[in-house]
Amino acid sequence: MHRNVITAALVSLALVAHGKEVFAWKAGTTEICVDDTGALTAIESNGTNYLAPGQLAPVLQVRVAGKDYVPEKAAWDAGDQRLTLRYAGDVTAVVKVAAKPTHITLELVEATPSGKIELVLWGPYPTTINRVIGEMVGVVRDTEFAIGIQVLN
Repeated sequence: MHRNVITAALVSLALVAHGKEVFAWKAGTTEICVDDTGALTAIESNGTNYLAPGQLAPVLQVRVAGKDYVPEKAAWDAGDQRLTLRYAGDVTAVVKVAAKPTHITLELVEATPSGKIELVLWGPYPTTINRVIGEMVGVVRDTEFAIGIQVLN
């Protein structure tokens, strides 16, 4: 089985697509794109977009008063390598994006107001991959590519 290994340094850029600003991070042959509403628009490698079309894919959801919210706005700070997500009710989450030799990390570094937020949820990130699904570890793969999410702290 061929495995795609992400090896290049993190590169961030801002593009405009369909009237929305898009933030893209590239490592190796893989690129992750997020629009200015805080939704993933692509998980792409070697010309194939593995993000399922037509499905909501927020970077991070927050739960306030028992209700889950997706971000309404997103802004990228290239100097600090941080993505700021804004939600209804003046709720904000700041995510640090960093490249590692084999992957890109997303780390929640701030969520305010903390007393209002009951829970944060990564994703969901719906993919077109359905060959092997690891529910406990959060990995999906086919014969060419694997996508995984692992909570580390």
